Amino acid sequence: MKKDFELEVILTITTGINCSDDYNKIYDLVRFVYNDPYINAVYFKLIYKSLKEYIFNLYPYLMEVNYCGNLGIKVSEWLTEQKKKFGNFLPISQLCYSLNDSNDMIRKRTK
Repeated sequence: MKKDFELEVILTITTGINCSDDYNKIYDLVRFVYNDPYINAVYFKLIYKSLKEYIFNLYPYLMEVNYCGNLGIKVSEWLTEQKKKFGNFLPISQLCYSLNDSNDMIRKRTK
C-alpha cells in the first residue's frame, strides 16, 4: 500500500531539519510505514535511522538534499526550492511487517 506524504514531512526525517510545523504528520508517516498506530516518541528514536534509510532506498536522490543555514537562506525559502524540484508530495510505501511483528521475531530468536 502507498500513501502520499508532504515533502516537508519527508525532508524533516531525511535531513533532521524541522521543515514541518505539525509533528502529527511526522508520526502519521512513521505509523503508516511501520503499520503501527501506537508508535510514540520513544519508538521514533529507536527507528529513526532505519526509517531514514528506508526513505533513501525509495528516493536515493534525497540523499543529496541538504540544508545549509549558514548561506543565509531561510528554511521556508529552501523548502520552496525543494518543492519546485520534487513536488509537494511523494508516495511512501508501507512495509510488509509491523514493529510488533519484528519484535515477536526477535523474541522468538532470543528464546
